[in-house]
This record gives sequence, structure tokens and C-alpha cells, in this order.
Amino acid sequence: MSQKRKIVISSFLILAIVLCNAVFFLSSCKDEKSEEDDPMVTDSSAYLSLDLSEYISVERYTGLTVTVKEGEDKASLILKAIWEKSNVIKYPGEQVNYYYNQTRQMYLDLASGDEDRYEEILAQQNVTEDTILKDARDMVKNDLIFYYIVKDADITLTEEEKNSLYEQYVDYYVKTYKYSEDYVKENMSSLIYDSMLYDKTMEYLILNNNFTTEDK
Repeated sequence: MSQKRKIVISSFLILAIVLCNAVFFLSSCKDEKSEEDDPMVTDSSAYLSLDLSEYISVERYTGLTVTVKEGEDKASLILKAIWEKSNVIKYPGEQVNYYYNQTRQMYLDLASGDEDRYEEILAQQNVTEDTILKDARDMVKNDLIFYYIVKDADITLTEEEKNSLYEQYVDYYVKTYKYSEDYVKENMSSLIYDSMLYDKTMEYLILNNNFTTEDK
């Protein structure tokens, strides 16, 4: 495996960053971000400890053929194809509630806790609590598919990969999200290792599926 790789950060692994970007769009809150605000992420072990076959049915995740247009991301396309061939048997309630509550709290914070203002912001963004719940379930479906593949294909990080790639990921987080290097190393190591695992899994899927170019 190449020691230099394009780092692809999964939104469902780093919900806080996604939410902060949304808040930035709504209220330019990013300028007020403090390093005291720990990124809110789901714990990967919460999924890896489950018998995922009880929660998700994945028809296939290798040997698929996907058509790629110029400029399209292969990983995103193959994940979409796998999504369409997967069905949720049941949702782990704790994970759905986590995503739902964090997103709802983001809007409440924008409204300074005022319920009337909260409803106004939702209306302005064409969002309802039902759509927040649907989005939460979709993120959990993403999680379930991802960790099902990780477990079923036995994808793990070696100590060599962790050690050789760690600084590359730290640098990415520092440059992209403006945290200090010390803060990233002290508070975001688990997130970094989850990102490494995500990227390794995307590499696996790209290598084990087929891609064709759309005829012009």
C-alpha cells in the first residue's frame, strides 16, 4: 500500500466537522470555533461489537460494475452501488438517536434555545424534524454498510500503517480544520485511525470492483 494516499474523510465518521460546516453556512460560526469544543464522533467500537448481520443485509460489495464519468469519485460511486443493494433489517437506536440529537441540537444552538426561532431556522433551511430523523437513519445505514464490509473482509490497520501514516493525517486535520497540531494529537487520535480505516476500505473496494467509462 502506498505510504502517500489521498485522504478521504467520511462524513459519518466525523459528524462534528460536517455539522460545523453546516453551522458555518448558516451563521459563520466557524470563526468562533474553540479547541475546547471536542469533535463529536460515534465510537467505531459501537458498531464493531455488534453482530452486523442482524442489522444490515448487504447483497454484494465486490465484483460490481460501475460506470464512471470524467471527474467522478470511484469510492462514492461504489458506495452508492452497495447502498442500493443493501437493506437495513433494524436500526441500532442509540446510533440513530446520536445523529438525530446532534443535528437537532445544532439548530437549537443557532436559535439560542428559542423554540420559535428554532422552527424559523428549520423552515428557512427547508428542514423538519422528520427529515432530520431520516438523515440520521441514512447516516446509520452508511455506518452499518461500512463496518459490515470492514468486518466481513477483515480489513484492519497494521501497526506499520498507523505509525507511517499518522503524521500525514495529523497534517491534514491541522491544515483543513485549523486545529493545532498538539490538539489533534491529544484529542483526535481515534478519529484519525477511523479515517485511516475508512480510506483503506475505500482502496479495497476500488481494487475489488470494476469500473467502466461512459461512452461520449
